[in-house]
Amino acid sequence: MGEKCIMQTQEKIKAITQKCAEANEDIMKLQFGCRIRAKCSEFFIAGFDCSKPFIVDRINGFPQILILDNEGEYKILGREIILSDVLMALGQDIAIVGQKDGGGCFLEYSFHPAHSEKGYWNFKHICWSLEKTLSDQPKETIDFLYNLLFQK
Repeated sequence: MGEKCIMQTQEKIKAITQKCAEANEDIMKLQFGCRIRAKCSEFFIAGFDCSKPFIVDRINGFPQILILDNEGEYKILGREIILSDVLMALGQDIAIVGQKDGGGCFLEYSFHPAHSEKGYWNFKHICWSLEKTLSDQPKETIDFLYNLLFQK
């Protein structure tokens, strides 16, 4: 059962990442920090040499710089998703309040049923660790964000 739960979480992370990439095209740009798949492994772009990306790989136990000459050698996976990417994809009905411990809790804008013209900010007990990327957040946070993006 735990494996199925992990798989569902990974699928949600992939869907959230796609939604964030649609809202912010910089996520999929080939630039420093971008993740790529090359040689059947995942790498981060280490830099650029004459506008061609390069990665650092271990070959026979020694680090080697590999310049990626053509686009057929790699697939762009995009950079890691951070909180600002999620907020951009969610739009104006969500906010986050920072805490001294490096975390942040979500606020969702809701309308009062009796006063449709006035809304209020509803505190959610779902937190985002500001030092971590989307894939390192708790399952509850990923579930919450997925529901916000896809269950509207």
